[in-house]
Amino acid sequence: MKVKTLTPEWLAETNAELAKQGIPPHTRHRKAHTLWWRDLQPDVLACGDSEAEYHHLQIEQQRSFAHIDSFFLTQRMKRRNLGIIGGPIYRGAFYYLGEFWPFFVPLILGGPRKIQFLEHVQIPPDVLELLRHDAVSLDEFTLFCEDCIDYGYAIDEVLSLSVPDVTLRFMLSADAHLTATSQMLFMDPKDSKPLLDATMSIEIFCKAFVAAKLNRTENQLRKKYSHNVNALLQECIGLGLSDLKKVVALAETLPNVDERYKTTECVLGELWQAYRASLLVGVTILRSLTSRDCRKPINET
Repeated sequence: MKVKTLTPEWLAETNAELAKQGIPPHTRHRKAHTLWWRDLQPDVLACGDSEAEYHHLQIEQQRSFAHIDSFFLTQRMKRRNLGIIGGPIYRGAFYYLGEFWPFFVPLILGGPRKIQFLEHVQIPPDVLELLRHDAVSLDEFTLFCEDCIDYGYAIDEVLSLSVPDVTLRFMLSADAHLTATSQMLFMDPKDSKPLLDATMSIEIFCKAFVAAKLNRTENQLRKKYSHNVNALLQECIGLGLSDLKKVVALAETLPNVDERYKTTECVLGELWQAYRASLLVGVTILRSLTSRDCRKPINET
């Protein structure tokens, strides 16, 4: 199926037209989304009842929206080193002293900047001071923040990569499960549902990576792995993702497919470990596909 291509000319003309209409620069990307989706309607109608073509169109829509966002954000850069201009682009949930605390990843444009992690966690001042002087937990918090930052930026960046459609479909699905996991950690009462979504996220992220590296179809992945998270992790490790060795032991304790739709009571530490593992799997795969890694020194190429 041939889908209309988003061109630099369309972006420039749309930007000029929106400027004439007085649309503020910071909202033009949302208007452009609407205009581009309107232009795609003939392709939408041409899909008919074909599920495969409709999925392909959804992927192309997400890719186009990512390009549109990138273009209009670039237009707003009037000088280098703009720094923090918005966001958050991702909200993580850090577990400390028996509570989950939100960490917000800001949107930054311009030259390279080091985010001051403690400035972006929503935590009471007295607890923040405890964290500052808790060396072990502070190191854990730093690693967590680095993973959140790379994840927040790379999950958007991956939409513009030349990878199979099945990989992008899996990525979007895995991201939805990971997002649901972190959101539920702030809700009460807490049950095992975040644990279940974290498990699904790990499985689907791994399938996305295997599909990209080995050019596998969804049916091939289903037949070979079914819902075997451990087998998928081992496959990814064999493909070079050695960081995932940290998750293997935990994966053996995750619920199997028969248990994924049952909710039970669950201790907070278990929820944290499952969420942390799913974030690590997601960001490790995204780092591999995008080469984004904020753990490197800023001046490292």
